Amino acid sequence: MSLIGLIPSKSISPELPSWSQLQQYLPWFRKASQIAQNHLDCALVRNYWLITRPTNPWLRTLRVELFYNEQLTAGDRYLNEEQQNMLLTWLEQFVLYCSRLVPTFTAEVVAAGIPIPPQLRSTAA
Repeated sequence: MSLIGLIPSKSISPELPSWSQLQQYLPWFRKASQIAQNHLDCALVRNYWLITRPTNPWLRTLRVELFYNEQLTAGDRYLNEEQQNMLLTWLEQFVLYCSRLVPTFTAEVVAAGIPIPPQLRSTAA
Protein backbone atom coordinates (compact mmCIF):
# COMPACT_ATOMS: atom_id res chain seq x y z
CA MET A 1 0.00 0.00 0.00
CA SER A 2 1.41 3.33 -1.01
CA LEU A 3 1.18 6.45 1.15
CA ILE A 4 0.27 8.67 -1.80
CA GLY A 5 -2.49 6.38 -3.06
CA LEU A 6 -0.62 4.67 -5.85
CA ILE A 7 -0.96 0.95 -6.22
CA PRO A 8 2.45 -0.66 -6.01
CA SER A 9 3.44 -2.35 -9.22
CA LYS A 10 3.98 -6.07 -9.18
CA SER A 11 7.39 -7.29 -10.04
CA ILE A 12 7.40 -8.25 -13.69
CA SER A 13 9.66 -11.25 -14.06
CA PRO A 14 9.14 -14.26 -16.26
CA GLU A 15 8.43 -17.54 -14.53
CA LEU A 16 11.41 -19.78 -14.92
CA PRO A 17 10.80 -23.47 -15.44
CA SER A 18 11.28 -25.78 -12.54
CA TRP A 19 14.69 -27.42 -12.83
CA SER A 20 15.89 -30.63 -11.26
CA GLN A 21 18.65 -33.09 -11.90
CA LEU A 22 18.44 -36.41 -13.69
CA GLN A 23 20.17 -37.96 -10.67
CA GLN A 24 17.01 -37.26 -8.63
CA TYR A 25 14.94 -39.53 -10.89
CA LEU A 26 17.33 -42.48 -10.97
CA PRO A 27 16.19 -44.07 -7.68
CA TRP A 28 12.67 -44.55 -9.10
CA PHE A 29 13.98 -45.99 -12.35
CA ARG A 30 16.46 -48.23 -10.59
CA LYS A 31 13.86 -49.50 -8.13
CA ALA A 32 11.49 -50.28 -11.02
CA SER A 33 14.35 -52.12 -12.75
CA GLN A 34 15.13 -54.06 -9.59
CA ILE A 35 11.50 -55.13 -9.20
CA ALA A 36 11.38 -56.17 -12.86
CA GLN A 37 14.64 -58.14 -12.49
CA ASN A 38 13.08 -60.10 -9.63
CA HIS A 39 10.75 -61.58 -12.27
CA LEU A 40 12.52 -61.12 -15.61
CA ASP A 41 16.01 -61.53 -17.06
CA CYS A 42 18.31 -58.47 -16.98
CA ALA A 43 18.54 -58.43 -20.79
CA LEU A 44 14.75 -58.42 -21.02
CA VAL A 45 14.53 -55.51 -18.57
CA ARG A 46 17.05 -53.57 -20.67
CA ASN A 47 15.02 -54.27 -23.79
CA TYR A 48 11.84 -53.12 -22.07
CA TRP A 49 13.50 -49.80 -21.23
CA LEU A 50 14.46 -49.45 -24.89
CA ILE A 51 11.05 -50.50 -26.22
CA THR A 52 9.14 -48.14 -23.94
CA ARG A 53 11.35 -45.09 -24.50
CA PRO A 54 9.22 -42.28 -25.98
CA THR A 55 10.42 -41.04 -29.34
CA ASN A 56 12.29 -37.91 -28.45
CA PRO A 57 15.83 -36.95 -29.47
CA TRP A 58 16.72 -35.87 -25.94
CA LEU A 59 15.69 -39.21 -24.44
CA ARG A 60 17.86 -40.99 -26.98
CA THR A 61 20.89 -39.33 -25.33
CA LEU A 62 20.23 -41.27 -22.12
CA ARG A 63 21.82 -44.67 -21.70
CA VAL A 64 19.24 -47.11 -20.35
CA GLU A 65 22.02 -48.73 -18.33
CA LEU A 66 21.67 -45.76 -15.97
CA PHE A 67 18.35 -47.25 -14.90
CA TYR A 68 19.74 -50.52 -13.58
CA ASN A 69 23.49 -50.11 -13.12
CA GLU A 70 24.35 -48.47 -9.80
CA GLN A 71 27.95 -47.83 -10.91
CA LEU A 72 26.85 -45.41 -13.63
CA THR A 73 26.13 -41.80 -12.73
CA ALA A 74 24.11 -39.20 -14.52
CA GLY A 75 26.45 -36.38 -13.63
CA ASP A 76 24.98 -32.92 -13.22
CA ARG A 77 22.38 -33.14 -15.98
CA TYR A 78 19.71 -30.57 -15.25
CA LEU A 79 16.19 -31.08 -16.54
CA ASN A 80 13.53 -28.64 -17.53
CA GLU A 81 9.85 -29.36 -16.91
CA GLU A 82 9.31 -30.95 -20.33
CA GLN A 83 12.23 -33.33 -19.82
CA GLN A 84 10.92 -34.24 -16.37
CA ASN A 85 7.52 -35.06 -17.87
CA MET A 86 9.14 -37.17 -20.60
CA LEU A 87 11.01 -39.18 -17.96
CA LEU A 88 7.82 -39.79 -16.00
CA THR A 89 6.05 -40.86 -19.20
CA TRP A 90 8.86 -43.29 -19.88
CA LEU A 91 8.60 -44.72 -16.38
CA GLU A 92 4.84 -45.09 -16.79
CA GLN A 93 5.24 -46.91 -20.11
CA PHE A 94 7.83 -49.25 -18.58
CA VAL A 95 5.46 -50.11 -15.73
CA LEU A 96 2.62 -50.77 -18.18
CA TYR A 97 4.80 -52.96 -20.37
CA CYS A 98 6.19 -55.01 -17.47
CA SER A 99 2.75 -55.49 -15.96
CA ARG A 100 1.72 -57.37 -19.11
CA LEU A 101 4.09 -60.20 -18.18
CA VAL A 102 4.10 -59.73 -14.42
CA PRO A 103 0.55 -59.11 -13.16
CA THR A 104 1.78 -58.02 -9.71
CA PHE A 105 4.29 -55.53 -11.11
CA THR A 106 2.17 -52.39 -10.73
CA ALA A 107 1.28 -53.27 -7.13
CA GLU A 108 4.96 -53.85 -6.35
CA VAL A 109 5.90 -50.51 -7.90
CA VAL A 110 3.23 -48.72 -5.87
CA ALA A 111 4.39 -50.48 -2.68
CA ALA A 112 7.97 -49.33 -3.43
CA GLY A 113 6.83 -45.69 -3.49
CA ILE A 114 7.48 -45.11 -7.17
CA PRO A 115 5.18 -42.35 -8.44
CA ILE A 116 2.77 -43.54 -11.07
CA PRO A 117 -0.46 -41.94 -12.33
CA PRO A 118 -3.76 -42.72 -10.57
CA GLN A 119 -5.10 -44.65 -13.57
CA LEU A 120 -2.20 -47.10 -13.23
CA ARG A 121 -2.69 -47.36 -9.48
CA SER A 122 -6.24 -48.59 -10.02
CA THR A 123 -4.87 -51.56 -11.99
CA ALA A 124 -2.66 -52.47 -9.03
CA ALA A 125 -5.59 -53.40 -6.81
